[in-house]
Amino acid sequence: MFEQDRYSLSWDSIVMDKSVTMSARLEQIDRIRAEELLGKQLDNQRPLYRALVERLKQAMFNDEYIDAIINPIFISEDGYTMDAQHRLTAVSESGIPAMFLVVRGLPKEAFVYLDQNKTRASKDAFKVQGIRNTKNTSAVTTLLYQLVNGKKNSPRNEVALRMVQDNPGIEDAVTKADKLSKKINVSISATAAIYFLHSVSYPEESTNFYDLLLYGDKELKNRQHPVRRLQSKLDKLWNDGDIDGPNSSFGRDYHYIRYKALGLIHQAFQAFKDNKYKFSWDSDSQYQEVERLAKDVVSIRHSYKKER
Repeated sequence: MFEQDRYSLSWDSIVMDKSVTMSARLEQIDRIRAEELLGKQLDNQRPLYRALVERLKQAMFNDEYIDAIINPIFISEDGYTMDAQHRLTAVSESGIPAMFLVVRGLPKEAFVYLDQNKTRASKDAFKVQGIRNTKNTSAVTTLLYQLVNGKKNSPRNEVALRMVQDNPGIEDAVTKADKLSKKINVSISATAAIYFLHSVSYPEESTNFYDLLLYGDKELKNRQHPVRRLQSKLDKLWNDGDIDGPNSSFGRDYHYIRYKALGLIHQAFQAFKDNKYKFSWDSDSQYQEVERLAKDVVSIRHSYKKER
């Protein structure tokens, strides 16, 4: 049912299976009101970019600011400002009032869907939800998504968030990979992704394998041991400039290099698990095995209503 007057509109709706009463109203936001709204934001907003604030202020000073009407300010059903910190900061600092369309009534969970047509990074959505190590967790989630889908595309922010929620081992894998990636000179995203896949499928074997890789042991004196061979292989590739380190610029063929590392680690893990010391390196075919493993292990919900 709709109720409308000269300045406002209200309606009942279903958002993410939740009944809500929405309203939209044109409101003049001055400095005092902007600061009130900024004072009651959802926690863990993305960082404030001063350059963007300055651009908005310049538009306001020159009477060229039209974004206020085009892009609403969203207020959650319990009164928290869900976005618009840059616009509100510009109003606060410039002292120039602006007319905004203010939409109220969304559940907090809908934050991740805001600005779907803009480049709000998944790490920003992760931060709001209290996910640890947002930058690396976002990178690992993207890589796992690509492994499952066989594409270089990134998941939508809401899909990435559900991946972390539905695959709780991802955050732990990032923590484990922080030290391990430096030890083996492989990017955190690749290290955490392969560790996650192995830890879910073979928890006991993966603990032993990655502890050996990180801490070593007397059994690695055997040069044919799969972990020892992997260390030597990765060291050689790193010294030859043929693999992506945790802080490298990745070079011209980053995707291939990263996937090569995934294949090598997976082959060594399989040899370790099967107690097989004799094998020939084949990163390409082993990478295909990693893709198959990802399809079996990683849960991806493209809609909040349906599971993959």
